[in-house]
Amino acid sequence: MVFTVAQTQDKAVAFRDDIRRRAAAVGRHPDSVEISLGVVVLVAATEQEARRRERELYDTLPIEQSAQGLAAALGLDPAHIRPDDVIRLEDLPDRPAENSSEGFWARARCSPREGSPCASWSTAPPAGPATGCSSAPRSR
Repeated sequence: MVFTVAQTQDKAVAFRDDIRRRAAAVGRHPDSVEISLGVVVLVAATEQEARRRERELYDTLPIEQSAQGLAAALGLDPAHIRPDDVIRLEDLPDRPAENSSEGFWARARCSPREGSPCASWSTAPPAGPATGCSSAPRSR
């Protein structure tokens, strides 16, 4: 079972297809790997109200702390990472930080290298529908 969070349906499908391709490449049946997608559902009477609630939700997130936590998990100096910074593969150290997850660190290093839709990550909150990664910095 692989748990993932995809910010759009297209990214979820691309992730699933990538996992199935990898499974087949090592001799497993592609459907033998189950994918569990984490989602947040916002329900309201109108789309406008749902979008307002989405903005309220993002406004409660500790973005500065989250950016620093991501930096630390990636082995970067949290003092030098701001929420709008783009983190590229070449910014990452060659080894995981002492107290970080090796699995998370390894996935962070292999995603851009292996042709994932994510060429770089931004720690900034999304301006519209959430996008967890991009190939260029996003404007707010």
